[in-house]
Amino acid sequence: METWVAEFVLLLMVTLAVTSILGSPFKELGSFNAENPSFLYLGREYHAGQTGHNWTLLVSSFSGNPFAKDGVYIARNIQQLLFSSTSQIQLSEVSNRVVWPNEFRLVPEGVFPGSDIASASTGFLVPGKTKGSVSLFDLGANPITGPHVITSTSSSWFYHKIIWHDMNGDGRMDILTARADKPLLGSTKAELLWLEQPESNPLDSIWQEHSLLEGGPDVFFILVNITNAAGQRAPYLLCANYFGKELQLVWPLFDSSTGHVDWSPSSLRTRKIDTLDAPFALHTVDANADGRLDLAVTVNNEKNGSVRFYEIPADLTNDTVPWPMHIVSTGYHALKESIGRGAPGSIFPLCLPNGQLLENGSCSRSSPASAAAARPSFVMSGDDGGNVYLFSPTAEDWKYDREVILNVDGTVGQLAIASIDSEQHPYQVFVPDYNGQKIHILST
Repeated sequence: METWVAEFVLLLMVTLAVTSILGSPFKELGSFNAENPSFLYLGREYHAGQTGHNWTLLVSSFSGNPFAKDGVYIARNIQQLLFSSTSQIQLSEVSNRVVWPNEFRLVPEGVFPGSDIASASTGFLVPGKTKGSVSLFDLGANPITGPHVITSTSSSWFYHKIIWHDMNGDGRMDILTARADKPLLGSTKAELLWLEQPESNPLDSIWQEHSLLEGGPDVFFILVNITNAAGQRAPYLLCANYFGKELQLVWPLFDSSTGHVDWSPSSLRTRKIDTLDAPFALHTVDANADGRLDLAVTVNNEKNGSVRFYEIPADLTNDTVPWPMHIVSTGYHALKESIGRGAPGSIFPLCLPNGQLLENGSCSRSSPASAAAARPSFVMSGDDGGNVYLFSPTAEDWKYDREVILNVDGTVGQLAIASIDSEQHPYQVFVPDYNGQKIHILST
């Protein structure tokens, strides 16, 4: 073996620190049946005939068969069966009149006062399923109604994610979203836009579209308030341009004296953070406990996916100021190599054993035992590489012990994490086992 190869293998082994003696805090409670579970969401409904703010699981399901129907599903009051009869949890179909549903989530309380509404972002590359939409569902109606499509379906745009935000200051929450169009022939189109909530009948109207930025983001993005070099806490969009192969920063003009944010297209500014092959999931945390947010990114690749952290500098908009990058883990690959497959997938921070993730990205502790105790751990899906992983911080910054907390020999979709029983069992992780046709539940 060449010397450099041996050194690389040794470095990879040390970096990953995959071991079976770490003693995972997670145990599997069980599983229940689900057809092609893809994206999961856990939340609490506050109306819809519910009492005690009970927990609801939302599930999207799609098939690569152009002729197969897709669907979105719901399971209510799951806390009643979670620790006793997990296998008895049953999903009820919300609708099969959606194509390739991606994120299917509860709308935040207060957006539609007195109602429990869910949103679905749909469409993808599969022929016959490229014309996606943003749709709403009235979960409080009996029976549930929807999809109420609020975007035009005249073009082959597909959507993965939405963020609720009052974009024009009228007091109504609007939708900030990204979309893409990737034809078999020709170039990929991408666009950042917002959908204006109408004054009345929001479920029965096509919402007015406002284009913000052409060329990206195309799939996933997050909106984060970050303290900049001027000491202002201002909004920034961190964007994973999956098809554009770029990690991107987008920000509006911000008046700190009035708090006014100008989201007009002419006021938006951008900079490239890094060139990456298929950046995927994003999360901000204080990974090294220095008091500043860092950016966790998964790079979804067929043969060599990775997990990376970027330190967000105070002068984050200055093109000459780098974002220091740290490769945390590499070597992820699809179990079956083919176009469109990749690994790893979604990533979520959490504070083990029983802390809470604060707004500043650090973990709340009454008395941290070490510097590592103030830093978040991470749970990550392997996507088309299978498995679910736990990353636990070591005493050294940017170094983690990694262990497999659930073996899955197939695609793992987007995880859902919540504290359903925060006193006895601080964290529950719901795992969509796409090929196994099940949803597994892990708990601390």
